[in-house]
Amino acid sequence: LGTFLLSYCSPLEEEPEHMEETEEIVRDAAILCLKSLVELIIDNNGDISNDTDVMRQRVSLAHTGVKKRCDTDKSSGTDYYDYGYSSHTSDDLRGGLSLLPRSRRSLCFDLIQAAVVGVGTSEWNNKRKEDDNIIEELSRFASFAASCLHGESDPRCLMQILSMLNILLKTFEPFFWYKKQAFPTIDIFDAVAPYYPIQFTPPPNDKYGIARSGLRSALMDILSNTNFDNVGDRDSMLNLASGIILERLIPASDDVSRTEEKLEAINDLNTLLHNRSSSLSPESVREISNALMAAHSEGASGVVLRKTGPQKALADTCRTLASKVAVELEASDLWDIFVREPIENDSVILANSPQSIKGRSTIAYFACLAASGGHRSLQISFERCLPHLMKVLKEEIGNEDKISAAAHGVGAFFSSFQIAWDRSDIKISLHPHPLEKYSASILKILVDLFEPSASRSTKISVLRAALPLVITTPEHVLEEKDVQIVIKF
Repeated sequence: LGTFLLSYCSPLEEEPEHMEETEEIVRDAAILCLKSLVELIIDNNGDISNDTDVMRQRVSLAHTGVKKRCDTDKSSGTDYYDYGYSSHTSDDLRGGLSLLPRSRRSLCFDLIQAAVVGVGTSEWNNKRKEDDNIIEELSRFASFAASCLHGESDPRCLMQILSMLNILLKTFEPFFWYKKQAFPTIDIFDAVAPYYPIQFTPPPNDKYGIARSGLRSALMDILSNTNFDNVGDRDSMLNLASGIILERLIPASDDVSRTEEKLEAINDLNTLLHNRSSSLSPESVREISNALMAAHSEGASGVVLRKTGPQKALADTCRTLASKVAVELEASDLWDIFVREPIENDSVILANSPQSIKGRSTIAYFACLAASGGHRSLQISFERCLPHLMKVLKEEIGNEDKISAAAHGVGAFFSSFQIAWDRSDIKISLHPHPLEKYSASILKILVDLFEPSASRSTKISVLRAALPLVITTPEHVLEEKDVQIVIKF
């Protein structure tokens, strides 16, 4: 039956010219019949061998049917189909598909999806694990399905193919669970990557209901499907997808991204990395860390310059994501790249120019890492940052800008301790206590700064730093003399 239908998917031989439209209707009908055939539920009575053969026939009929529907050569043979795929045949259909009107391309995409749905009617069985050929054929079919997306510009077809690829990823996953490297992740990524970010504005009174949000959601569902990834694989979907998102977040020198676009990229990165950060490659973690710090600095600069709205949202969103990634990597070797390296490399700016835009941005970002809820992030933030701020408070007396910025930093880090405590699943019970080394000495420095001759600005900054210090420091850390210092305020 499949062979018979395929014979009508190709151009009909020796058909009178005035019958061309009839010929196209016949070919469309053949595609529709194939669609019904390949998605048909067939009871194989538990015969795994027969079930596997049916799977092969489904994908092969759909593959060959689409190729023949795109064919314009009347001399091509039509009396067979490529059972199991011949390795010498080309799957590049861009020329043929582009010649078909949208409605007929849509029929071809429906046929591919029907084959995927048909494959889904076959349950996974461990006996099938011995048959690597079916895995290879499903892999080639996935590559073929993805290739149909190349060059597609109609939003209706684009939505259709993205939805079909999402169904394919979910349907094929059980068959690749023991051999993930066989799945053509790069082919899927190469097909969808040119469409990121979605550039589409629906026309007024659009009757088809295709919206940018729907296209974006369908695309992100594909990019964030990491079920075929192997941990640490540089060509995993996780690493590949993070790369194109970062290109939007930190564009090339000759390109410019608006703040709103960067904010959307951060949200996409958040979707992608959700509970997956520990599966990234070291290179990707370093790139994400650098990009988040750069984007945060840009957003924080706008806030310092009294800009609001998108700039503030960008800075806030960067810190939120950085905090989530930091705590996810707490038990991973990748933590050193994401948390330790940036703090060790950039914390010196807190001693040199905490009052600068870069200094204020760095304080906010590192305090956010400290507040992530991870013990290691909290400790290294305090160990590397607080000594620099203490040095400024002791040695820069008279420099109001530096004193105010350093005092603000002290307050931010002590506030982050309370947030980290509230977030941590296991309450911090380290000995010695993380604050024991700093609370009393910083409190004394702040009291010394709060002298009658100090400016009003300095006094307010000192008070704002002292308040979170006193609130977060446990009772056993402060001695009686420290309590007297607090009363002195």
